[in-house]
Amino acid sequence: MVDLSVNWFAVVVAGLAYYVLGGLWYSPALFAKPWMKYAGVQPKASGRWSVPGMVTSFVTGLAMAFVLAVLLRSVRAEAAGAAVTWALLTGIGLVGAVVTTTYTFEGKHPKLLLINAGYPVVGYCLMALVLTLWK
Repeated sequence: MVDLSVNWFAVVVAGLAYYVLGGLWYSPALFAKPWMKYAGVQPKASGRWSVPGMVTSFVTGLAMAFVLAVLLRSVRAEAAGAAVTWALLTGIGLVGAVVTTTYTFEGKHPKLLLINAGYPVVGYCLMALVLTLWK
């Protein structure tokens, strides 16, 4: 049986860290311009993104943090290095594989793939650090 008990404070902080990373990742400081170009997204006149999108992003970040916390506990990845290794394996092996297959069939630009798959891979590593360093 899988132990679903987690440190809920660490899960919330990890989910919040993932959400903040997303704001930075898709900001003009990092990948906003190439992402909009390759995704075919037009900037909103007000400069604001949709509230439903932001709420969805935060809630799904919490869900990912919870699942990652359960995974790390299940494999007994208590050290930060082990946790980040599992986060990389999960990010690249699961998210990266799905996104790559989808993008290949849809004929999307490889740079869009790197931007959109890179965010969860880096985000998983960030969440793994929060989850393992929070004692």
